[in-house]
Amino acid sequence: MKKSFLFPLIMVMASLMIPGTSAFGQKFHHKRGPLKETENIYTVPALDGKKTIVQAKSLFSGFIDPKFVKWGLDQPGPETPETEVQEYEVIASASVWEMFSCFDLGMVCLTQDQIMNYCQANRSDFKKLWQTKLFLTEKDFNLPAEKKNLFVIGVYAGPNGFGALLFKPNDKQVWRQKGLNSIIIRKIGQ
Repeated sequence: MKKSFLFPLIMVMASLMIPGTSAFGQKFHHKRGPLKETENIYTVPALDGKKTIVQAKSLFSGFIDPKFVKWGLDQPGPETPETEVQEYEVIASASVWEMFSCFDLGMVCLTQDQIMNYCQANRSDFKKLWQTKLFLTEKDFNLPAEKKNLFVIGVYAGPNGFGALLFKPNDKQVWRQKGLNSIIIRKIGQ
């Protein structure tokens, strides 16, 4: 890995996570746990699902996590109909699992093609350097939406363009509210 790729990765990780801690069991005073629903809704057009983040070097010119290939997320996804997605603001520090598990996981996942379409169409929403939005995706959309098939894609705005990080959802790392903007999921009730 080139030295130029290390700095953005280290900056995002250091500013957003507290390694070795867990917020599992933390009490939240909001019906969606650490999240607050926003009015930001975007309609992703129908897509063929063939595009992957690994192939999108022009969109993700800042960094593409090598774990996309290592963990097998370099394969196309399914075709998707026109889909509304909604942004939820992170209002409290929490683990990724706490953020997403307050939803029906199978109903909120997005394909990589949908995630890329959202990022391209909403570049202006990434206003601050290192601002990160999280998306939940599945490795195989033909399998159940269980932890072993789920992955979190973190897209951030870096000085050289978008960067894409890949995480397994777990309870071991807590993402701080400061520095993390939001999660983007398929709109509930669609």
